[in-house]
Amino acid sequence: MKPKISIIIPLYNVELYVEGCIKSILSQDYDNIEVLLIDDCSPDRSVDVIKDILSKSQTRINFKFIHHEKNKGVSAARNTGIRASTGEYLMFVDSDDKITNICSTLVDKIIGSDYDIIVGNRDIISTTGQYLHKPSTRIAHEVEMSTISDYEKYHFQGEVYNKIIKKDFIVKNNLFFTENILFEDTLWVNQIKCYSPKILYIPIVTYIYCLREGSTMTTYNNKHLMSQIECTRYAHIFASKAKIPECNRWYAYYSAYQFRKAALLYCFVRTTKSVSNFFSIYNILQKKYPLNRRYDLILPRLSKIQKIRYFSNRLPLVNRVIELIFIILKARQFKTDKLLMGVDSKLDLAKDFFKSVK
Repeated sequence: MKPKISIIIPLYNVELYVEGCIKSILSQDYDNIEVLLIDDCSPDRSVDVIKDILSKSQTRINFKFIHHEKNKGVSAARNTGIRASTGEYLMFVDSDDKITNICSTLVDKIIGSDYDIIVGNRDIISTTGQYLHKPSTRIAHEVEMSTISDYEKYHFQGEVYNKIIKKDFIVKNNLFFTENILFEDTLWVNQIKCYSPKILYIPIVTYIYCLREGSTMTTYNNKHLMSQIECTRYAHIFASKAKIPECNRWYAYYSAYQFRKAALLYCFVRTTKSVSNFFSIYNILQKKYPLNRRYDLILPRLSKIQKIRYFSNRLPLVNRVIELIFIILKARQFKTDKLLMGVDSKLDLAKDFFKSVK
């Protein structure tokens, strides 16, 4: 018998969008699939809509509903799905997106191989229903990846979707999602890379990402900024404590550095008191997560311009100016209006969070 795929779908407030997702799964020509639908206390009729669709279908795919007793967020829902899954392989699908008829192809590629992950390409549908055709990568041929340099060269993307993954690889390395934050998928994929999985990229659209108004990633607020800061913290902890190959530890610290940069960028382009918030968050990050000698692991891997940025961190007064210059240059490409976040004090954005951090 061909291996089982466990497709994990968190459900929360997607009554208007989930039909397309479920129908895309029902259209698969591979039926050794279990679909784990994690109802994260959705306040609408998401579950009823799905049950109505299933009652009218004649599918051999096994759909299972799992209900959380209280709302825990998408990361917790995915973790629930991982623990409850019985398949050899895992796929993560967002309930407002779709997959193409790809499961049989993915299984054919991974069965009998030593690949830990098969990753495909994706299309994007805009909020107006227009196909944007913005692929994750424009590579037109299959590529094998097994090192950090491979992942960077071929742009192995940081989204949780669009992949089939061996469950044993996830469980063996304790790669569960960090809960109660945003950007958890980027944090998770960066951690996966540090264990050097063997990956096959196939140049086929396997996933359709649907943008919609009001979604978490199209409506920015304070939580997005605080999540970037929290991701910095979690990435530092992982880099210092995870049992990963030492040759990859530089990348774990680099991931923490990238979250730090993103937090500073958010301060500058998405808050009303841009400069004061920038320096406030910068000072706190320097105090909590100083760029010490561990970052020497990173330096040999960087370009000349990146090395200048890292070296500047040894010069506190100069560093803040250089950091701000780079942030301003980046912000010029970050085409968005600043959010009126109601910041009354330059420390308001971070003080409550850091009170709770030991």
